[in-house]
Amino acid sequence: MSGITKRQILSKLETKLLGNDKVQYSEKKKKSITEKMMKFAPSKYTEWTQGKGEAGIIIGKHPTKNTLLKSYGQTFAYLAAEPGGGKGVGAVIPNLLDYPDSVVCCDPKMENWMITAGWRELMGHKCFCFQPESFSSHRYNPLDYVNRDQDFRVGDIKAFASILYDPREDHKNANWYGKAGDAFGGIVLYMLESENCPAERFRCPVTLAQAYEFASAAEGVDKWIHRIVEEREDAGVPLSGECVRELKNFASSASNPSGWASTTGILKDRLSLFAEKTVAAATSSSDFDFRQLRREKISIYFCVGQNSLEKYSILMNLFFSQAILENTKVLPEHDSTLKHQCLMLMDEFAVMGPINIMKTAPALTRAYNVRYLIIFQNKDQLRDGKLYGEAGTKAILQAFHIEIVFTMQDEVAAKEYSEKLGYQTLKQAKTSRTTATGQGGGSRNRSVEEYERALMLPQEIMEMPYDYQLLFISPTRKTEPLKVKSRKVFWYEERNLAICGDLTPPEIRYTNPLDLPSLTVRP
Repeated sequence: MSGITKRQILSKLETKLLGNDKVQYSEKKKKSITEKMMKFAPSKYTEWTQGKGEAGIIIGKHPTKNTLLKSYGQTFAYLAAEPGGGKGVGAVIPNLLDYPDSVVCCDPKMENWMITAGWRELMGHKCFCFQPESFSSHRYNPLDYVNRDQDFRVGDIKAFASILYDPREDHKNANWYGKAGDAFGGIVLYMLESENCPAERFRCPVTLAQAYEFASAAEGVDKWIHRIVEEREDAGVPLSGECVRELKNFASSASNPSGWASTTGILKDRLSLFAEKTVAAATSSSDFDFRQLRREKISIYFCVGQNSLEKYSILMNLFFSQAILENTKVLPEHDSTLKHQCLMLMDEFAVMGPINIMKTAPALTRAYNVRYLIIFQNKDQLRDGKLYGEAGTKAILQAFHIEIVFTMQDEVAAKEYSEKLGYQTLKQAKTSRTTATGQGGGSRNRSVEEYERALMLPQEIMEMPYDYQLLFISPTRKTEPLKVKSRKVFWYEERNLAICGDLTPPEIRYTNPLDLPSLTVRP
C-alpha cells in the first residue's frame, strides 16, 4: 500500500468495478487444428469488454492477455481443486477483492477476512465475521428467521427442523431423527410463546442454546413438559393448543424406553454444539440480517478453523441454507429495493454435508440475483452416498454454467476431464516409395492421413503447470460451448487486486464471558 492514496484506490475501484463487463464471444470462423497439439477455443477466443453496472465472478486469466476472465448475469461457477491447488489465492480472494455486490463466504482459516474485509468495508460494505469458536464474533441467531406469525410459524419451524435434524449418512435411524425434529419443534413453539410472556418468570430467549437447556432438563424433558404446561395454566398464561399438543405428543413417547432414548439422544446431540460457551454467545442474537443482502451491500464471513470444519458442519449447513432461502422468496421485479446481487462463495462445499436446497436452488432460483461459486476437491466427494449421490450431484452441477479445473493427481478424475475435453483431428503427411523392377525408375507417393488424438491426455492434465487451469463454459443462445486452457489468477500478482488486499479489517464484536449466564434461563 506504500505510496498509494485512498483517493487512488477509490479511483481504481470506480474504473474496475462500476463498469459493466459483458462477455462477447467472437463470431470468427473456427480454424481446424492441424499443427498445434493443444488448441482449445480459437486463439482470439473470447473478447471481454467493459459495460456498465453488473457484477462479475472472476473465473481465470486470459492465456495471452493481461485480462481477467469474468462471468456475468445469472451465471454460476464451480471449482474442483485438490488441497494446495491454489483455490484461495486463485478464486476466493480475487472475487472478494473484486465482486462489488453482497457476498456470503465460507472462510475456513479466517484468511479471507484478514485480507479482504478491510477493502470491502472501504467500498461501503457492512462487514461481519461470524466466528463461533471465539468470543470475538458478530452474532447470528438462526431462530430469528422463524416467523412469529401464528399462521406461518409451524411451517417455518418444520423447515428449520428438517435442516437441523437431517439424518445425513445415518439413514437407518431416519425415523428417530424425524421424531427428534418434531420434539425440537415443540420446544421452539414453547420458546416463541415465552419470549414476551406477561409473567416474567416464564420468559426465555429464543435461541438454540436455550433449546438445549430445555432438552437437557435435569428432571427429564418429559417431566419438565408436564410441569411447565400445568404451571402456565395455573398462572393464567396458558400455552396455545398447538404448542401443548406438540409438547405432549413428544412427552408421551417416554412410555417406550428404547424409542425415547433414541429420540432424546438425537435431540440433544444436534443441539449440544450450541451449549458450548462461544457458540452460545455467537448465536444469542443477530448483528446481520440475511434478508437485507440484496437491499444493501453486505459481506458476511463464516470463519472457523480448518481442523474444526467437521465439527461445525451442521451450523455451516444451517447458515448457508438460511442465507439462500431468505433470498429466494421475492423476485427483484416484485420489490424495487432488491437492487443488488448476492454471491454465495461456498468453499469446502462438501464438508457442510448435504444442503438440501442446493439440489434445486441453482436451477430454480436463477432470476433472484443469487449467484454461486462453490469449491470442492473433486466430484467424487459430492457423488458419495453420504452427500448428494450420483443423481443429486448431476442435478446440482448441471445448473452451473462454468466449471473451473485445477491440476490434479487423481487419475480417475483426470481421465474424466480428458474425455470431456474430447478429441481433435490431426493430419500427418506420409511418403511411400516403390522400387523399379524393369527399365523405369522408382516412384515416390505422398499422402495425408487424418487421425484423432485427445485434446489432453489424462497424464497431460495431471502434469499441467500449476499456473494453468481448464475452463468448461456452457453454451447460451448466442454462444457455443467453450473449452479453454487459461491461466490462473494469483491475486498478489494482479496490481489492481494487490493494492486492495491486506487493509486493516473491521472491528469484530466481543462478548464478555461474564455475560454468559444471562444468555439462557434454567428450565
